[in-house]
Amino acid sequence: QRRVRGDGSVGMDRQQYEETAELRMADELQRIDEDEEKRKQEQGVFVREAKAFIDGFGANELEVQDNEGRRETIRILRKSSDFRHAHELDHLRKLFTHINFPSVVRIPGFDVALEVDQLLAKMFYRRFKGGSYVYKVGDDATAVYIVLSGEVDVDDVHLGKGFRCCGPGDLFGLEASGQGGLTPRRHGTAIALEDVDVAGLDRSTVLRVFRSQVMEETEAMCSRFRKLTTGHLRGFFDGWEFTQEVDGVRIYRKDSKQGLEDTQGVAIFKGVGCIDKPHHEVAAYLFGFENRVDWDPMFMGGTEIERLDGSTSIRHDRFYTPSPVHLNRDFVLLVSIRHDDELGEHTAVWSSVNSLKVPSQDGYVRGECSNSGFLVKRNPDRPGDSSQVTFVNTVDLKGLYPGWLADRVSKEQASFIRNIRKAMTRVITQPRMKTLLLDKGMYATIRTRCHDQQLDLWCFNHCNLNEVMNLYRTRRTNKNIIPVEGDYLFSNLGNKMLLVAEDSYSEHNTFTNSNHKYRPYTESDAEEVHMGCCDSLHEQLMTDGLCPPWIPLPWPLFCDVTSQGIQYTCRRSSAAAGEVIKLKALMNVVVVVSSCGLNTDDESADASMIDLSSSLKHYK
Repeated sequence: QRRVRGDGSVGMDRQQYEETAELRMADELQRIDEDEEKRKQEQGVFVREAKAFIDGFGANELEVQDNEGRRETIRILRKSSDFRHAHELDHLRKLFTHINFPSVVRIPGFDVALEVDQLLAKMFYRRFKGGSYVYKVGDDATAVYIVLSGEVDVDDVHLGKGFRCCGPGDLFGLEASGQGGLTPRRHGTAIALEDVDVAGLDRSTVLRVFRSQVMEETEAMCSRFRKLTTGHLRGFFDGWEFTQEVDGVRIYRKDSKQGLEDTQGVAIFKGVGCIDKPHHEVAAYLFGFENRVDWDPMFMGGTEIERLDGSTSIRHDRFYTPSPVHLNRDFVLLVSIRHDDELGEHTAVWSSVNSLKVPSQDGYVRGECSNSGFLVKRNPDRPGDSSQVTFVNTVDLKGLYPGWLADRVSKEQASFIRNIRKAMTRVITQPRMKTLLLDKGMYATIRTRCHDQQLDLWCFNHCNLNEVMNLYRTRRTNKNIIPVEGDYLFSNLGNKMLLVAEDSYSEHNTFTNSNHKYRPYTESDAEEVHMGCCDSLHEQLMTDGLCPPWIPLPWPLFCDVTSQGIQYTCRRSSAAAGEVIKLKALMNVVVVVSSCGLNTDDESADASMIDLSSSLKHYK
């Protein structure tokens, strides 16, 4: 029944009121739901944009792509790669801006935008039915996939990621990213949870594009390097400015704004000098990058990551930063080495590249280098026994390194030809022995090249051959039979000559020292078996015109000690190949390492089997 109001008007009955209230409530709930959905969308966009800003890449557009956009993407991917237009590649580029391709797919990194475009042009489309395998454990890893729509359950336990569900925009199957020579196997399984559309990059295509890009860049890099090595002959017309001459090495500087496009904003330094050695010997020494520790005090070490062909490789090198407030630098380099014996010219050129095998290292800032290297050729004044060496150095140290300090470092490195000149005359090879001349503060490294290699070591004061390393005094001071890491080696005059900076055999030596007393061993005749080695060294020094009054017993490197009661024996070494001892010179010394007379095998006793080298610094 209708109720009559006080003013005489007729109001709604209870049923009409309840229906109206329900409609209003439904409208209000719908409005709240729409506001919540809108808020979530705005929040999702914000999160994606914030993540993209932090990562330095765009938002994942595939997460919000509509059906029309997805159909357009599939249409482009179905087309032959040779017939994709520029606007279609631009569509793919915008779609995958959230992916850092250099970190997941093998590209050189010379021109990342161009290289990524070449990969996008080679992408293909594939569809998997729900419940089917994308790949299984043990399958050949032939492609990397990006989900366009649907979800894929991926087992990435071997990568430390566990099981994950990949949705639109996610990558999976990274075993096929393009590293190595042989096709790898799948270590996990990927299953389509529903009908899935994916974009793929074929591994063989990635490798083919990579090699093509590397070969093209290698030719261009060598061509640019050639222009840099001869540009100073044109003087100011080519932008080169002579700065100074240091020990016969002429230093030039060039503002790269006048030079090559890929070196903008980085000063180029170049050193030109002569070394009194034949060109092929100088090239063999310089292009053996392990020798760099001998002439570059900032070089901490390096490894060859991959050999692309007989003359091209990828290296990872680490350098010390001469500043207490800046991190050290490392570089991933494409290196090209070429020889022309007919012209008597040799080049080693390098530029920075990307490598998935060398991610960013803790404690290092990844620097960039371009069109740098060595040109070694005959000295026109003395073509038979002298070489002219040109060292071009174009380095961007990145990070917060001040420009003036970076220029100072590059200029100093350009003058290192004088260090190379000294380093090449530091080692003297003789029958069954090698002699190393060390300045104070330098390091000598002795490494075994075969199992049970027998080596003896002597050390003389460079300025006074009457002062020689004496193991009796050394053992009495250190209270050890065998010097271990941290021990000093003393001369017959009581002066510190060498410091054992590193000893990979130290654990064995420490065990020997703890089980045998140094005093009875020192007073025994255990090492008299090496007296013949002393006589051989004395004869060799006499042949070289040196006449030390006496040759003490050597330090038998990597030796073993046994005892029966008070009878001690110095036994043959049982060290494996690759054992290392590093010694720091505490004065200017002459270190002699000889193949021990206990070696009965002429091949292992040859001087070529003695691995003796020097370095200006020692970095652990």
